[in-house]
Amino acid sequence: MDHEPEKNFANLLVSELGQLSLLLDVLTRETEALLSTDISEIEALTGEKNRLLDSQRHATHAREQFMQKMTGSKGREGMEKLASDSINPKPLMATINDLNDLATRCQEINRHNGKLILKQQRYATSALNILRQENTASTYSNQGDKVSGTSTRSFGKA
Repeated sequence: MDHEPEKNFANLLVSELGQLSLLLDVLTRETEALLSTDISEIEALTGEKNRLLDSQRHATHAREQFMQKMTGSKGREGMEKLASDSINPKPLMATINDLNDLATRCQEINRHNGKLILKQQRYATSALNILRQENTASTYSNQGDKVSGTSTRSFGKA
């Protein structure tokens, strides 16, 4: 591969790696905000995450277009072919591996955050149903008698 396309490819990889690094930071902060239930921080991070995802999508698209033009392939095989055809393939392969590892880590944290959100949503829904007295599950009084879900509940004295 000619030196200029190799340089362009390396720049595209570094750009995408930078976007994913920023995204990883936001996802990590999102996890902390979800665990502390800091609603204003969650809202701010959601906006930041969406902007970074958009930027990362553009960086990936630019790399894929370059790869398509150079190799006819957009996937990992195309990246590895471009790297192996380069003058100095080892740094490019290392960057490709770093990019893959970072993308995988971002996906894992994002899935984890999604599970946290679902768990908190179920908890909030259950609490709201109790407050609305919509809980249809059977409960028992302190005497062991079955109490219907629509019976009034008392919230102990302060």
